[in-house]
Amino acid sequence: MNKKIYILSIVIFVFISCSAFTDQYQLDMKYKVKELLRAGKKYHLILLGKSAVKYLVNSIKFSGTMTRITAVSALGGIKDESALYILEELIERIQKKKKTVFVEEKLLILSAEALLNCGSHDGMKILMNKLKDTDSRVVEQSVAALSRVGGLGSVKKIIDVIKRQNPKIKNLFSALKLMYHRHKPAWQKNDKLIKYVRKIILRCIKSNIAEYRFSAVWLAGELNERKLIPYLKKLLNDSDSQVKNQSAHSLCFLGDKSGLDIVLKDLDGTGEFSDDTKKKSLRRDAARCLRNIRRKGIAKNLVKVLDDEDDVLVNNAIFSIYMIGDTSVLGTLENILKRTGNNSERKNLLKKTIKAFKLQNSYIHPGVEDKNVEKITIKARNIEVWRLFRMINKITGKRIVLNPGVEGTLTYSARDKHYLDVIRQIAGKMNFRVKETKNMIEIFKK
Repeated sequence: MNKKIYILSIVIFVFISCSAFTDQYQLDMKYKVKELLRAGKKYHLILLGKSAVKYLVNSIKFSGTMTRITAVSALGGIKDESALYILEELIERIQKKKKTVFVEEKLLILSAEALLNCGSHDGMKILMNKLKDTDSRVVEQSVAALSRVGGLGSVKKIIDVIKRQNPKIKNLFSALKLMYHRHKPAWQKNDKLIKYVRKIILRCIKSNIAEYRFSAVWLAGELNERKLIPYLKKLLNDSDSQVKNQSAHSLCFLGDKSGLDIVLKDLDGTGEFSDDTKKKSLRRDAARCLRNIRRKGIAKNLVKVLDDEDDVLVNNAIFSIYMIGDTSVLGTLENILKRTGNNSERKNLLKKTIKAFKLQNSYIHPGVEDKNVEKITIKARNIEVWRLFRMINKITGKRIVLNPGVEGTLTYSARDKHYLDVIRQIAGKMNFRVKETKNMIEIFKK
């Protein structure tokens, strides 16, 4: 009997202890959510996951508008279906108001985006309607939300907004860039969409408004619109210095050397802009754009900035050196690694680049007899296939689309072979499937 009482008392003690621990955990979570909401730290709240949903829902019910904005954004990031009801209630409450201020409109748009993230498609109709709003700030918020959650069908709607001459065109073009990277394989296959977007970029390039030209030139580079290179070259003589500068950067990003002198001056900080903030931004972008330039000495220019205190600049430069693949700077990179401090990201990028350079001794250039770059000579040792296809794309100008699953490394060499034969041989070695159309070559995993 005493033994039974003893066991029962232990069970009761464990139960009470667990309950106390659970209560304490919930109190801690409630306090943590409250503090993060107060500080506006959306991403920290998202990391808390579903355990924070209950407290975020309560904050939407009883808090002010700015706190609600953070809570709604966090719920959209957590993507929990249990939050749908509170988001629908909030949207209904705002829509019933006869007159709303911008902050409430922003909350409505974020709630619609969160609805989509949580599994309901009702939010899409709200976002589409808000694109027609007379307040340009509301339109920009809707476009930003669509760029994060919308499909390719939203692109035409965003372009319709651009056609209305919205003053914040750079924000709209940034949305198109984000959608391009989110839907890249589908975008590259959609010739109709490519032509449609190219048409609006060209229209803005020819605009009398410098801001439009600047934004269009920037987007042409970001979307890899090589067909617009002749128009970008003309803008190297633009009356607006910012348009001229951005044209040089975009041309380099597209692999054209016409504006290289301007980009190299921006990289070492001797460009025409004296403002420190502008100069810093241009140096970072110059280091990023040079990754697509295949010219002897470019990697050495990039190595010169690797001791800079600006981490973004240095990381961009290291990645560009990695993409260029100039192994002549290998010894310099090893020396820089030895004197690199505790910056783990910089160290990791350097180690990755050094390792890749040690593994490979690869090159590709046009065949000696062919002037139209149909035949190529190639030598690749332990090279990643995406890099190899990218090299072929750059030298031939042919559009090569890699679908998910096209990965791996190989050793391969060919001399004065037609690029299509090279692609087919590589695909055969790696067990890939090649689909050839008039405008592009698609590579699939079998």
